[in-house]
Amino acid sequence: MEYSSAIAFIQKFAAGDYTEGEHREFATWLNSASPSELEGVLEAAAGEGLAVPAVSLADAGLVRRIEASLDEYEVAPLRRIRRFAAAASIAALLILLAGAGWWLMAGRHNHGTPEAVAAKPQPEIAPGRNAAILTLSGGRRILLDSASEDTVLTEGAAVVANANGRLAYNPGNAPATETIYNTLTTQRGNQYQLTLPDGTRVWLNAASSITYPTSFAGANRTVSITGEAYFEVAKIPSQPFHVKADGQDVAVLGTSFNVNDYPDEPAGRTTLIDGSVRVATAKSSRVLVPGQQALIKEGGIQLVPKADIEQTLAWKDGLVKLTGASIREVMRQVSRWYDVDVEYQGDLDNAVFVGIVSRQQNLAKFLELLEATGSVHCSIDNKKIIVKP
Repeated sequence: MEYSSAIAFIQKFAAGDYTEGEHREFATWLNSASPSELEGVLEAAAGEGLAVPAVSLADAGLVRRIEASLDEYEVAPLRRIRRFAAAASIAALLILLAGAGWWLMAGRHNHGTPEAVAAKPQPEIAPGRNAAILTLSGGRRILLDSASEDTVLTEGAAVVANANGRLAYNPGNAPATETIYNTLTTQRGNQYQLTLPDGTRVWLNAASSITYPTSFAGANRTVSITGEAYFEVAKIPSQPFHVKADGQDVAVLGTSFNVNDYPDEPAGRTTLIDGSVRVATAKSSRVLVPGQQALIKEGGIQLVPKADIEQTLAWKDGLVKLTGASIREVMRQVSRWYDVDVEYQGDLDNAVFVGIVSRQQNLAKFLELLEATGSVHCSIDNKKIIVKP
């Protein structure tokens, strides 16, 4: 069960509208969840950041009902909800009083009373949307977004169709006489989905690009990316799939994985969800198993044995999950998704956050919640965020 699914189950339980399968899946998740994950799920269920009604966990009766319902499953006593209910109820109540759309706990040091956000209205900056630019082999550029008409065209032997925020390639019946490449690019504030000619599905995050052939011929299927993309690769054992990014080559037969290679991040990251991949650089290579992550820095590979999969894939599911994140980590994501620049003033090294938020909130709401922690103060100057202690 994913983090967001656990939150949704609690919402469904409160409404009395859940299935036996969902109940059993939640019980299984509860056995492996850490205390911080459980508290986070309880608190997030009381917020309004997801597309389901908020529930009040301050009503301890709900927590007791959930716990009692788990008796039919083998849930370890130490994983029961009761030991976390009091802290979660208090936090949930505070969040509901603040009108929060996500749950947030300030990290390590409080730098004093936050300035009143209401006294200083912030400009309205909307969240990102589905939009991209398709660059054809001849250099023609086509804007793809929800407002544009459905597009059908041909590139070599491929039929290219765009509809409902998704681009798909059908290799067609005619044999490819030459290798033709297209590039799909998202600007800051945009994301998009793509189905490659072999059936591989790609989710492209903001400020990213992918270059690929309109038909895959030869011994390998090779694409290159910048930024971040999630892949569900079509299984063709005779034709391995390769993703090339700056300084790394990810080789796979058929699997699901995420590649984050933004130039402003301290390290590139490849995270394996399912299957098996080999990550190679000029200096070394490593084979990953599901749940592992390869950190690429200065040509070397550092293995993370147990990656935070939910945090890695939150962007694909329309969420931001922050686990011990610094203000600079938070703002790098904010900058790309809301298409804004960030300026830092003062010592912000001790501002650390943990939370989950819907990417569909406007920027002013995001900053209001960040300020409410007392750790930082943010203001917007046109398209620039100024962050202070």
